[in-house]
Formats: sequence, C-alpha cells, structure tokens
Amino acid sequence: MTIISTGIDTLEVGYWINQYYLQPEVFKHLDYIITTPDSDPTIEIKGQSFIAKKCPRHWKYTIHNDDIMLSFNPIINTEKNFQQIHVIFRSKFLWREQWFVAWSKVDNWLNTWANTVEHKVSRADLCVDTTLPLPTLSPQMKEIVTRSLIKRNYSQLSYQPFNSYSYGQDFTGFVFGKSPLMNRTYDKLKEIEISHKEWFKSLWYENGWNDPQPATRVEFQLRRDFLRETSPLRTDTIFNLAQNTPQIWHYLTEKWLTIRQPNPYNPQRSRWKLSPFWEEISQPKEFMTNDIVQRDRQTHPTYDMLLKQAGGCLSTTKALGYHNGLSDLTSYTATDEYKEKVNVKTAKYGTFN
Repeated sequence: MTIISTGIDTLEVGYWINQYYLQPEVFKHLDYIITTPDSDPTIEIKGQSFIAKKCPRHWKYTIHNDDIMLSFNPIINTEKNFQQIHVIFRSKFLWREQWFVAWSKVDNWLNTWANTVEHKVSRADLCVDTTLPLPTLSPQMKEIVTRSLIKRNYSQLSYQPFNSYSYGQDFTGFVFGKSPLMNRTYDKLKEIEISHKEWFKSLWYENGWNDPQPATRVEFQLRRDFLRETSPLRTDTIFNLAQNTPQIWHYLTEKWLTIRQPNPYNPQRSRWKLSPFWEEISQPKEFMTNDIVQRDRQTHPTYDMLLKQAGGCLSTTKALGYHNGLSDLTSYTATDEYKEKVNVKTAKYGTFN
C-alpha cells in the first residue's frame, strides 16, 4: 500500500450563538491584555490555557494555543450571515486526535461558555499522502483533465502560486483552481523543509513509510461556497462532512480533476486511462476510513530531548569559564521573569488532551 496518511489538514468552523456564560471579569482581562503593551498575555477559559493577542479584521478577541486559534466578539449579533465565533484548528491537533475527535473536544468545551445554536464549516482541506513520486507533467500539462481553468506551478523555495516559476531544476508541485475549490499536489518533504513539521514523518513511519522514500501530497482546499452549493452533497456542517467525505473525494478525483496517460490515437482526453498515480490516490475506500490514522503523535519536544539541550547549555557555560551556571540557573527559576515565561509557554503548548 502506497497511501501513508489520509485526513483533514486544515479545518475552520464558524459558530452562531445566543448567549455567553463567561463572567464579565474574563472580558475585562482580555481588554487589558490587548490594550496594555508588555502585559502577561496568558488567560484561562474553562480549564484551557491560551495566549490572547490583537485581532484581525472584525474580531475583537483572538486567543490561541497549540491546538486552535479562536476569534470572537463580546456583543452578540443575531444576523444570520454574521458568525459570532470562528475556530481554526491547527494541523497537528487534527492529525494527533483525528479531525472529528478534535472538533468534538473543542465543541464540547465551547458549549461550557457559550450557547451555540448553529455551526458551519468555513474551510476543510482534504488530503492524501503517498509514497508514489510526484507525477511528471509536460509543459502544456496535457495529462491534466480538469474543470478548473487555473493551472499554476510551485517553486522549491516558495509555495505561493505562480503562472510559471522554477528554481534550479527542481519541480516540487502544482496547483489547480482557486477559492472556493483548489487542488495542491506537491512534494511534502520539500514543504516540511520550510514548515518544519517534522512530526509528519513519525505518522508516516507508523504507516509503512521509510526514508528516503518520496512523500507526495494531494490536497483539496474546500471553502464554504463549494461545501454549501457546488458539492454534489450539501456538506456545510461537521456531521455532513464526516458522512459525505468519501463521496466528495470521489467527485474531486474522478470528475473535477484527473491525471491521465496521453493517448495520441484518442482525441477525447477524458477517455484516456488514469495515470497509476491518480488511480492510486483516487480510491475512496482508502480515504477517511481512519484505519491508517494513528494516535498519540509526538508533536512536542520530549523531556529527554529538552534535558539534553539544557545539559548542552550548562556544559558550554562551564567550558567558557562560568562555573556557577547551575546555581545561577536555580536562582533564575525563582524570578518573576522565569515564572512569566513558564505561564506563556504553558498557554502556548496548551492542548485539549
């Protein structure tokens, strides 16, 4: 089997609510954090630790930890088209827990401090990783049969789309379409060099991948307009998404986009035989069964690793002639500066485990 992972790599969900259960002190604390430079940015909400920051666009508050980023407004707006809360699920949370479990944990927690009346999926990125190498395409991309008119290449050093761009001799991927429906097919190992998501390799190892095998990702970015209207099945809630994902994958990889083997004797490109690569990744039976999604990913540094790093720093100080390194470090752990750093990192690495 060449498939080494299947899942949802990005998930965004909007909520409509009719009541907050938070105490006024929580909002006052958030106001203080976002208006006071150099203040302690940490806050705890219903047992979960977060860092608060100034907010983008029309949100007043944004809080985040290692698992989610959540934006919300204190004044409830009952307009149907106005989300009250927006949650972005981080990639490693979705892979560590399995995406539906991750959403359930956040949804249960969210309902302890807000009465949610409705939710909608704003974005879901469905993806498959395979050990098959990235397909080689002709300059005209004649192997591609797609309903999208947008075709772009990726470069080695930048994963922004360009009409035509290369870096040296390395071709690392391509993109088709644009919002609300887009495909990205690319060399995931090259992308990890940029994103530093090394924890993906442990996921692949558990499913049969061995370095230096390739790791190619086929990913479809689905926005709300597609999920609500263009999709063959209305799929704008989490429950619809969980139920309909195999059918959506079938539509995406057999109707919206295919990679085929050119046949000079047949002018009907849609009748060309599927390439072995596309035939492998398009099988819906391999997608979203959860059978190959493992649990308990190692996404944080281990204690042993951190201990060795600390030992390395102490040995360096001693080698440089600073013989009080250990006692000075012990004294530093009693300072307010150290305690504040611990609070910030506790919130940063906070999870929904």
